[in-house]
This record gives sequence, structure tokens and C-alpha cells, in this order.
Amino acid sequence: MTFRLALLLQHTLLGLALALSAVHAQPAVTQPTPKPVLTLPDALSRVDTRSSVITARSELHDARVNLERVARDPLAVRADTLGAEQRLGLAEASLEQTRYAAMSELVSAYTGVLNAAEQAALAAQGLTLAERSLEIATIRLDNGSATPLDLDDAQASLDEAQNTLRATREAQSLARNNLVSILGEEGSADLGSVPEGFFAKLPPLETVLRNAERHPDLLGAQQQAELAALGAEILDPLYAAQTQIDTAESQAAAAASAFAEARRGFLLQVHNLYSQAENARATLRLEAAALANARQRLATQQQRLDGGLVSQIDFAQTELQTAQAQLEAESARTGYLNALLALQAGSLVPLGGPFAASGER
Repeated sequence: MTFRLALLLQHTLLGLALALSAVHAQPAVTQPTPKPVLTLPDALSRVDTRSSVITARSELHDARVNLERVARDPLAVRADTLGAEQRLGLAEASLEQTRYAAMSELVSAYTGVLNAAEQAALAAQGLTLAERSLEIATIRLDNGSATPLDLDDAQASLDEAQNTLRATREAQSLARNNLVSILGEEGSADLGSVPEGFFAKLPPLETVLRNAERHPDLLGAQQQAELAALGAEILDPLYAAQTQIDTAESQAAAAASAFAEARRGFLLQVHNLYSQAENARATLRLEAAALANARQRLATQQQRLDGGLVSQIDFAQTELQTAQAQLEAESARTGYLNALLALQAGSLVPLGGPFAASGER
């Protein structure tokens, strides 16, 4: 009995060993590598690597070095000191504006990819509906409840849906290529949605106009007027000819007039940017309300479908209309975001949060 038990145990152990060997001998299943996901905060962290920002930061460094050198120069005169100080101020404003412009360009490209993908998805949904409508028209023609004209209309709708899908996919490819041109291969990753924290409040107009005075486009003209005024101020009849003084004063007046004109034109541009942001905000609110109504209508149609009061094709059309409303609402959201960033770049009004002008100043 003991011998038979030992023999049985030996066979059992041998079977387990063979089974384990077979398991280990099987080739390992290779899991597909998930495609990386690029978020908008990650993308914005690449702003300081843009060539324009690097160049602006280099100019800021040179301006600081130049001011330090002038400050140590015992032969430097007032014009030298003012010029060095102005160069530093302009470099600081230029770096801030360049970073804001790079943010605006990057976010526009990022949201462009998201919107293009949503448009392509909507077009694909529309194509599916058009195909079903053609099938129904064919069936109705066969059973005598439709005319050949109805079939032609359905075919034309299908052709249009196919063209729309083709166009949206081409636009999607172009939008992706634009993002890749900015971020490199990293721009080919899947994209995350835009976080809610990115939709900042529109600052008051007074705050925008106050910050606009610091913009390098305006600051450059102001500095020229200051230099011209200094050039006239330092002249004295004791050592300068009256014609030289008159010329300097005339140049100072012309520079001041040019600055005033540039200021009026620049602030008008800022007003236009602000109006665009206001309009984008109003559109956002309208589209959000339209989306809520579309969703309510879809819920009602779902109840009617469950009760047998509408057909599947009618419900599918309502679904497509809701998807269209969703697309328009998302487009309004990104439109408002891009309008805010254009305003920030055009006026230097800080939006704060994820758009803070971080980095070396």
C-alpha cells in the first residue's frame, strides 16, 4: 500500500513538473505599448524652449550686462545711462510679450487639433446616418412608399457626407502637422482635454489698458520720445548753437507727436482685442445654453423612442444634432480661450494661473 501511494505521488509530481514546464515554455504575450498622452499643461511647459523666447531671453541678459557696464563707466553721460536703462526695460517687456505670444500660438495649435478631431468624429457620425438614410430610401422605393427622387436625395446626402468626412480628416491632418511643427514629434501624441482652470475670467478693460502701456510695441516709441527730449534738455546756449537747440527741440516735438499717434493706434488695437474676447465670451454662453437645450431634447426623444413614438432614424438624427451642438459649444470654449490669450499677448495683461509669465525676468 505504501509502495502504491509513493508511486502515485511520484506520478503526480511528474505531471505538475511537466505542466509547469509547458507554461514556462509558452512565449510571453507582448502587451501593446500605450500611446503617450500630451496634456495642455505639459505642452505649455515647452514654451521656454521656443527659439523666439530663447532669443528674447538672450537679449535680456545682454541688456543687463550692458547696463552694469555703463554704470561702472566713469565717462558715461546721461544719454548713455538712459539708453542702457531703456534697453533693459524694453528687453524685459519683449521677453514677457514673446512668452505670451508663444503661449497663444501653442494653445491655438493644441485646441486646433482637438477641434479638428471633434469635427471629423461628427462627420463620421453624419456619414453613418446618411448611409442608413439611403438604405431606408431604397427599401421605401422597393415597397412603393418613396419615389426615385427621394432615393436621389438620399444618395446626394451620402455623397455630401463623404466629402465632408474627407475634408475634416484633411483638416485634422493639417492641424496635427501644425502642432508637430511647434512641439516636434511630441506633438504627435494623443491630446488631453483642456482643463477647466484654463478658462480665466476676462479682466476689466481698465486693467487691460493700464498693462498695455508696458507693451514693447508702445514702449519703443515712448523711449524714442524720451531720448529726443533728453537730447533737447541737455543743450544750453552757452555751448550749443541756437540752430542746434532749435533742431533738437523740433526733433523732440516730432518724437512726442509720433509717440502720441502710436499710442492712439495701439490702444485702438487693444480695444479691438478686448471686444473680440467679449464677443467670444458671449458666444460661449449662447452655445452652452444651446447645448443644454439639445441634451434636454435628446432625453425627451429617448423617452419617446422607448415608448415607440419615434423611429430609430429620427432618434439618430436627434443624436447627430446633439453632437453638433456639443461641437459648437467646444469650439466656443476654445474660441474664448484663444481670444483671452491673444488679448494677453497684445496687451501684456496677465491672466495668471497656468499662463503666468514665469521664467527668468
